[in-house]
This record gives sequence, structure tokens and C-alpha cells, in this order.
Amino acid sequence: MSDDRDDRDDRDERDENLDLAGAPAAEAEPAPPSPRRGRGGVSGSVLAAAMLGLRDALEGKPKEDIVIQVDAAGDPPDIDLTGLDDPLDAGARMTGPPLDTLKERAAASRRERRKRR
Repeated sequence: MSDDRDDRDDRDERDENLDLAGAPAAEAEPAPPSPRRGRGGVSGSVLAAAMLGLRDALEGKPKEDIVIQVDAAGDPPDIDLTGLDDPLDAGARMTGPPLDTLKERAAASRRERRKRR
């Protein structure tokens, strides 16, 4: 135990005898970065709230779309090849040509326009 005390006393004496006037000056450590409140800060939050309020006032609040799924037996019809021809309520019918023929007609009309030029 006495050896530990002697070592401490020797270190204290050496520390007191050091001449720090000739030592180079220590560089100051850079200050740690200050924490940010967020990306936009308070002004960005206020502006975002004002824009959302203006949108709600002009267009009304956005409504969520409701998805209705119905399970049906069998494979769905291929309306690209066969077209659409289904009955609706009150005797009305829903009809449409096959999409493949529409695509062919559109491509043919584009070719004709190019030939005219």
C-alpha cells in the first residue's frame, strides 16, 4: 500500500514541475453538431398544414375508394378476343367490340396517315 502512495506522490510532483509554457497550443475540438428539429422545421410544418387545409376547403376531403370483390365460378371471359356482350338491369345490354380488332384498326389507320404524308 505504501508503494502505491509513493507512486502517486511522485506523479503529483512531476505534474507540478511541468513547464507548459513551451508546449504547443492544443487545437480546439469542433463543437458537436446541434440537433435539428426536422427537415423543414416549424415553418415547413406550418406551410404543409396550410396547403392541406386549402386543399380540403377547395376540393373537399379525399374519399377512400371501396373495393368490392366477388368470387365467380370458372375463368373470366377473354374480352380481348370475344368482345363484350352482357345483359344489364331493365333489359339494357352492355356491348363492345373485341379489343384485338380495335388494335388492328388503330394500327391500320396509323399506317394510312403515314402514307399520306
